Amino acid sequence: DLLGAMPAFDLNNAQWPIMTETIDGLPAKVVSGHVEDSLIGVGSIVLDANLRRSIVGHAVRIDEGADIQESIIMDHTAIGRDVKLRRAIIDRFNTVEAGQTIGYDRERDARRHYHLDPSGLVALARGTTRWF
Repeated sequence: DLLGAMPAFDLNNAQWPIMTETIDGLPAKVVSGHVEDSLIGVGSIVLDANLRRSIVGHAVRIDEGADIQESIIMDHTAIGRDVKLRRAIIDRFNTVEAGQTIGYDRERDARRHYHLDPSGLVALARGTTRWF
């Protein structure tokens, strides 16, 4: 609902201002890769990765070769090299190790004790609080 040329929930709607505390930090940085119809938060870094229809919180690092499809990655999360996410919600303070796939094999995701929603979404619970 937040993505697309005319989203159902438009964050840029002047008639519905969002009054919230701001997060000071460096702007988001996309070194290389492909980003399509996605939002990237303050201080996040994308290094030669692909993002499609995804939302990335602030202070997130996405390493080389990662492929993120229709996912939400919350603040202070690290996505390792060659990670593949599809229809995943990754809560704050997580580290998804290099080479992991989430959202492609429900049986494997269940063995990892991820939350499997009947709609097909896969969710990881909040990780250990840390600052990097």
